[in-house]
Amino acid sequence: MSRITRLLTSILATRDPSLIGICFLLGGAVTALAQSPTDSGGGPIRKKLIELGGGVLTPSRLLALQTQVEQTPFDGLALKITGADDAGKPVNTFQICTLSPWKREWFQGEVNTLKKLKSGKLTDNFMSVSLSVSATDFADAFDDAGWKTIADKFAIAAWIAREGGLRGVMFDPEGYGDTVIKLGSRRHKDKSYEEYAVKVRQRGREVMAAMAREYPDMVFFTLFMNSGTALGALGGDPRVEAVRNASYAFYPAFVNGWLDVVPPGLTIVDGFEMSYPHSDEAQYLKHVNAIRNTTLALVAPENRLKYRGQVQAGLAIYMDAYTAFPKVDAHADVFTDPPLEGSFADRLREAVCSALDAADEYVWIYNENYRWWPNEKNPDATRYWDEILPGATEALLAAKDPLRRSLTRADKEFSVSERKARARGVPLRNLVKNGDFNNGAASTAPPDAAGVGKPTAKETATAWQTVQSEASKGTLARAVTGYAGYGSAFAKGVKDGMFVQEVKVAPQSFYKVRAWVRQIGKGVASVRVGWRDTEGRELDAPHTFVPRLSPVEQWRQITGTVKSPARAATLVLQLRVTDQPERDILWFDDVELYSISVN
Repeated sequence: MSRITRLLTSILATRDPSLIGICFLLGGAVTALAQSPTDSGGGPIRKKLIELGGGVLTPSRLLALQTQVEQTPFDGLALKITGADDAGKPVNTFQICTLSPWKREWFQGEVNTLKKLKSGKLTDNFMSVSLSVSATDFADAFDDAGWKTIADKFAIAAWIAREGGLRGVMFDPEGYGDTVIKLGSRRHKDKSYEEYAVKVRQRGREVMAAMAREYPDMVFFTLFMNSGTALGALGGDPRVEAVRNASYAFYPAFVNGWLDVVPPGLTIVDGFEMSYPHSDEAQYLKHVNAIRNTTLALVAPENRLKYRGQVQAGLAIYMDAYTAFPKVDAHADVFTDPPLEGSFADRLREAVCSALDAADEYVWIYNENYRWWPNEKNPDATRYWDEILPGATEALLAAKDPLRRSLTRADKEFSVSERKARARGVPLRNLVKNGDFNNGAASTAPPDAAGVGKPTAKETATAWQTVQSEASKGTLARAVTGYAGYGSAFAKGVKDGMFVQEVKVAPQSFYKVRAWVRQIGKGVASVRVGWRDTEGRELDAPHTFVPRLSPVEQWRQITGTVKSPARAATLVLQLRVTDQPERDILWFDDVELYSISVN
């Protein structure tokens, strides 16, 4: 038994409350010290996509479509919860701020259905509610009885979420009708702005306290909070902007009411719906900064610590904009770094990658006109996203995959490094030896006089090995022409062969590979990247990259980004040729490999 352990044991034996408190503090410190020295934290937070919009599912519909929904990229959905009152009439929980009270037993059927949903994929489902109501159903901030009913309904919503295994409640504050945060919805014109702000803050406290009693570790997912208002101040005082923004003038007071009573385990998400028009990392980071920093001006000083600790930055993607560009400005192409290229599916992938990188945990996808699953009333007439925007599902899946997302980030970092290198006039270090196949000569140096007019040179390509399968009898040699200069790798009539070079690399590191290829006739050209450990054993499956689409007779670029495995010691670079007819020719040139680091 160590000295510290004996000390803790003796303190506990005294039964002195003050000493026992010290004991627990010491015990926590000892536990922390006892952890593995390699345990530097709790690991990365899993980023999640949440679906909201057209085709919203009920619990029973989700149960029926569970297998199909689990094939989508989503980690959860916003669900439509509908109960039945004593007369059997439907009760729409989305309209939570109406004056009609609810009974828990009205929703027991929905809770029972939700309990049947057992999914390791759909881990973060939410119940949708709205702040907005019609004028006849509206409860003014000074309506004590009305707000007691509303607070009770928020408690029931949290109960439904907890009992049904949902992650929490999704809250839409948009002012479709009257709301308690809208300046024009006030019923008592004789009361001042300040008096209303105090009362709205009280209502925020009541709502949050009611939910927290039922579900103290829930996620309260707002589609937006005050960050848009704060950002709209453009560096000025957001409090002025808040008062000017009539639809959300009292939202800061409502949010401060939440923060007054929010328990430590409850998370609030600012979903920042205003990020709909954007698609690049710089814009998303601007939004996240607004949530984390700019908005603090609208948070009461006594609540700022809780705000920083319990409010997450979320972001939103508006799918329909990708089918209506440029009428709907979904892509801030002018501001993207580098500018976005490729199909709309490629742009969607880039946008979601950037949003997931910037957000703390959640990105929500809003869609209206098309569906991810069959339309309930007329399944055969369903128009699916992958029909309208080919590759949409794969784009979201790719963005969600942490490795593929990190490769996208690595590409961006490399682009910055390359531009910096050009500005300095000092090129990046190419890890490939003799990548231009000039055997050490300058790119402007002509071939040996004896080789002029011939397809191949007498000298082999230094630093490269050539390998062919037994069935392949073609030619692998060094050519006297190239993409830039007088050297290249030459392949003729190769059924299965390659130029190979091994490069020392660091484990768990990112690398950019590029090459140029041109061919006459048929055949398949690719660049393959494999890995070996210190013992020369192969690691993982190789990565294969092929040329971009363009006429094969022209020079085309092959490019790719890879991450080395944990035990990698060398990268095996293969310029591979397959399926060449006897007379067909192919060239590789200007092969590059660069290490990527954060700028």
